[in-house]
Amino acid sequence: ASSASCEACAAEHFADEPGLAACKPCPAGSEQAQRGQSACACQVGSFNDPADPSETGATLPCLSCESLLPGSSTLHPNSKSSNDCLCPPGTFWHRPFQGSSVAFCKPC
Repeated sequence: ASSASCEACAAEHFADEPGLAACKPCPAGSEQAQRGQSACACQVGSFNDPADPSETGATLPCLSCESLLPGSSTLHPNSKSSNDCLCPPGTFWHRPFQGSSVAFCKPC
């Protein structure tokens, strides 16, 4: 993404500001198959870090649904929020006891 040659970033890279000397690699848990993008997309099973300043995708490492709600995932790539982490079919959101801060996806 040199300002002299103004080349589009390669796949799996992005430029979140104009005139960068080099494109940045997609952060952990994200990918980008298209050239010339300003952000990458969180992979299925992860979501954007709330601290990520990008409104279009991921410029910071994505956060894992598994670490938030074991057994959960997202339905689509580029999920923006932990609210997109869902238990898969055949399971349900389970909290072992009332007031517990721990929850997981439990088979029906």
